[in-house]
Amino acid sequence: MIDTFVSIVVTIFAAVFGWLFILNGKIREIDGTFKEFKEHVNNRFDQLEKQSSKLEDLLIRLARIEYAVNRFIEYTVNRFEEKNKGNPISIEKIKRRRELTEKLKRREISSDEAKELCEILDEELEEAKRLNDTASIVAILLLRGIAESFIK
Repeated sequence: MIDTFVSIVVTIFAAVFGWLFILNGKIREIDGTFKEFKEHVNNRFDQLEKQSSKLEDLLIRLARIEYAVNRFIEYTVNRFEEKNKGNPISIEKIKRRRELTEKLKRREISSDEAKELCEILDEELEEAKRLNDTASIVAILLLRGIAESFIK
């Protein structure tokens, strides 16, 4: 009876030890897979961080370009107004263009207002062409192109 009992205990011990050995192998396999996954995720985060930094640099450059273009447009259109005191466009339209241009800069312009701005700019463009004022023509066309992007 003791021999049978010892045989059963040894068999159970061997089975448990065998299962633990197999389980240990599976755990090591899972651990290796987890480490590979963790390394992959960390590499992707590093790549995303680098791309994010590049994107941030690009956005800063674009903001600077936008600022420069806006300053050019503002300066040139103001110069055009000062230079052409006999501008056939009414003072009300010039004031309205200034209001709409400010809304455009803040990106708060509606589609209808953008159309109205384009119409006023078309009149000013004709006057700039008549006067052969190339800088004003370029500035007005740039401003008109920006305004057109808000028309739905």
